[in-house]
Amino acid sequence: MTLDSDGTIHVRAKSVGYQLNQHSLMFGGDTVTVTDISVASGWANIGDQSKLVYLYYKQV
Repeated sequence: MTLDSDGTIHVRAKSVGYQLNQHSLMFGGDTVTVTDISVASGWANIGDQSKLVYLYYKQV
C-alpha cells in the first residue's frame, strides 16, 4: 500500500520484504508494509515504532 501526497491510497501486490530495512515505514522508508502494521498492532517488536504513530488505532 502506498499513500500519495494528495491522500490517494494505492493497494497492490508489491513485496519489499527483501529490502524491508530500506522501504518500510518503521525503518524510515515510504512504503506501508504488513510488518509495519504488525508492529503498530503490537504483534511484532522490531524497527522504530515511533515512526508508525499514525497507524495506531483504538479498538472499541
